[in-house]
Amino acid sequence: MKTQQFNVIPGSFNTIRKTILVRAIPLLLIMAVTGIFITTATTTTTEVNIWPYLIPFMCLMLSFGLFRGIKKQRLLFESYELTIDNDTLVRKQFNTATIAMPVKEVNQIVKSVNGSFIIKGKSSNSNIIVPAQIDNYAQLETTLNRIKPVTVKQTTNFFAKYAGYAGAAISAVLMICVYTVNNKIVVGTAGLLLVALMAWSFYKIRASKNTDAKTKRSSLYIVIALIAIIVIVYTKLAA
Repeated sequence: MKTQQFNVIPGSFNTIRKTILVRAIPLLLIMAVTGIFITTATTTTTEVNIWPYLIPFMCLMLSFGLFRGIKKQRLLFESYELTIDNDTLVRKQFNTATIAMPVKEVNQIVKSVNGSFIIKGKSSNSNIIVPAQIDNYAQLETTLNRIKPVTVKQTTNFFAKYAGYAGAAISAVLMICVYTVNNKIVVGTAGLLLVALMAWSFYKIRASKNTDAKTKRSSLYIVIALIAIIVIVYTKLAA
């Protein structure tokens, strides 16, 4: 097989920008509402009213974070490069670990409803994700079928589609319980589940080769949050 190289179609990021916003905004709102609820529940009425300052500040920070996130996603998306030869599939992307998957290790190739491909190997942390906005799409699909017959998904798995929202909502509820409830059984249970969930998230972010280096560095804040939660749970249980 002659070496083939595929890149995303120039200017195609705008076709997924709306999808990114639709996914990101609910998650940011869950975070904001959780923060507001915890602050309200743990602030006494005699303290200074901080809402006229806090709400505009939170809106500003969320907007700034969303803007930065979109900018980063554009850079990652437009730097995508997939190279295929007789022996290896190589995915390269800006500031992200290169994935080199031997052809003989390809276990399954799935074509999603939105037209993207997932090339699965030995480890889920090293799967190659190919966006639908790739150039020479028909040629790529033909090449992938030669490597392994492509499995076409007819529907989107409900759990996979909403797993991120469910995880964020569950984390929010558990965090509210840890910070606002004084019942030791509730605090202990919620704290244990929250620590386990956050530890798992930290592991997945750090282990995945599809996560960029900046996001991996930012995931260290999860460790700080974990320490804070453990201290709060210990303090309440020891009281």
